[in-house]
Amino acid sequence: TINILKNENEKLVKAIEQRETFAVAHQENSSTQYPRQVEHEHLQKQGDTTTTTDYSSMESYKTISDLEKIIQDKNRTITTLQNDITYLKSLVADSENKYLDVAKDLDMSKENCQQLSSQLKKIVYQKNEEIADLKRQVIKMSATENRASQIIKVSAKYQAIILKRIAEIKSNTVLKELTNFGNTNCDSDLRKSLTAGTITMEDLENFLETTERHIRRCSEKQIALQKERDRLFEVNRINESEIINMRKFLAELSVSIKTFNSVRELYTQRLSRVVSVQRTVRREILSLDGRITEAAMGKLERGYSAVMQDLSECAMNLERWIERCVSRTISSEKIKQAFTSEDERASLSSASFQNAGLDVQLEELQNSFQKLLVEVARAQNEDAKDAQSVTVMEVRAEYEDKLNRMKAK
Repeated sequence: TINILKNENEKLVKAIEQRETFAVAHQENSSTQYPRQVEHEHLQKQGDTTTTTDYSSMESYKTISDLEKIIQDKNRTITTLQNDITYLKSLVADSENKYLDVAKDLDMSKENCQQLSSQLKKIVYQKNEEIADLKRQVIKMSATENRASQIIKVSAKYQAIILKRIAEIKSNTVLKELTNFGNTNCDSDLRKSLTAGTITMEDLENFLETTERHIRRCSEKQIALQKERDRLFEVNRINESEIINMRKFLAELSVSIKTFNSVRELYTQRLSRVVSVQRTVRREILSLDGRITEAAMGKLERGYSAVMQDLSECAMNLERWIERCVSRTISSEKIKQAFTSEDERASLSSASFQNAGLDVQLEELQNSFQKLLVEVARAQNEDAKDAQSVTVMEVRAEYEDKLNRMKAK
């Protein structure tokens, strides 16, 4: 535009110069070519020529003044355009400065994104370590549960609960979310945009929003895993306390069984001594057959039969006492007490296995057989035989019948 205005201005100046040159040349030609006619015509048309020349001069001056005004207008337009150019140059310079500032901001945003990405990777690594630690703890608790299940099968319900919780933790998607976050399409697109230099503020905002959501999800999953770990710790603590209670119960049961065995062995020894005396009495009575009177023999046989009946009852009482002690010591109620606390469980060590009735019966049997031995010794010193007594065969038949009935019982 400036060049066009300059060209038009130059053309106007040249036209003015040509007009002035043509006017001067026309005046000179008129004065040289027609000197004679001019003088004659000049005299005749002096008034007309003067009038025409004056009119042409006025027209020329008017045209020149108009052209000068146009030139001034063009100059003012040129000046205005130059000012506009200067203003546009200043705007371009400001735009370049703003572009440099925006480029710096983008570089800073890029660095911040890289730092944020590195922080996210650290967080992911930390979460993976925590999950691995939780897995090790879960495996350890599983081993503890297996040991507890070997002690007694009733603790299988706690083992099933722990195994179910372990399966739920293994099937959780936390590990996949933490490890696959860096491979999402959004992150890949953002890396491409950063590399190509075409990233926008909207992309950065979306990336920051996505990372914030992911961190929030990780925090929620971490809280959930912490609660699950605390719950498993509580279950493990309950199992450990039950194992301790079972060990105490088994220790008390072992002491109780040892005590019972010692008492039973004591009663067995006493019964063996009574049986030994009984055999001695039996041999002595049989040795007196035919040597003493039938009445004395029948008396000894009847006394021996009565004591033997007491001995049979004592043996049956001993068997019943053993059964009662075993059923009382090892019963379903006692087994259930293995899972109760020590305060709620009745102690087994305080249980007494002494039986006063058996003590009295064994003592009486011992005294009865000793008395029979005394009577046998006394009968050996007697020579006469009582004919009025019951025959020995009848007494023996009666004794055998009673003995068979006691054995049947």
